[in-house]
Amino acid sequence: MRLGLQGVVMPTVIRRESRACPRCSLPLTIVRTDGEPTFEYDVAKWGRLCHHPDTGGPLTCPGLQPVVKAWLGET
Repeated sequence: MRLGLQGVVMPTVIRRESRACPRCSLPLTIVRTDGEPTFEYDVAKWGRLCHHPDTGGPLTCPGLQPVVKAWLGET
């Protein structure tokens, strides 16, 4: 949510894409809006499934790095 001239404005969802970690099968969804992309995942599943819980979250997990970089257009 953000504040616009007409009050609170909800971002427009442009696209939702789901992928799974190739190492632990954790489902991860990227939501692309008119702003920055947002990543969604189930925290409880991440805690149970992730092989690298010391990374602090799936976006920094080595198993998901290729997927995240591809989504963000990085190489």
